[in-house]
Amino acid sequence: MKLEDFFHTIMDTHPEIVFAVCSNNLPTVRRTNFYYCAGEKKIFFVLPVQDTAVEILKQNSNIAIMTIHPTETRGIASTGTATKKENDFSKIIGNFVSKFPEMTLFMDTPITGLALYQVALKSITIKMS
Repeated sequence: MKLEDFFHTIMDTHPEIVFAVCSNNLPTVRRTNFYYCAGEKKIFFVLPVQDTAVEILKQNSNIAIMTIHPTETRGIASTGTATKKENDFSKIIGNFVSKFPEMTLFMDTPITGLALYQVALKSITIKMS
């Protein structure tokens, strides 16, 4: 399997990322679902707007990311800059639902309580096993 194919397989099959961001030399770590858009080469994730990580990302948008899977040790690690996307969640909700069908349970819930972020990956490390 080509390295690029392996990368896309991981991004399609791993359900969550863990990301870390620092504020005042203290790390804040969050685990969240994500969607990878191959066309834009960006990761998208959402956080509740009341989450302290939202405030920290306003101060420092440089983050470290790692994909996680409940039964695999292989994964992707990267760094990037998280950018908050305004009013775009409704445009890509279908991508999240395709990856996470259980999200259809929340389709009638107002999405105003969620903050959408995108991360353009700067460097990538692939853990093969």
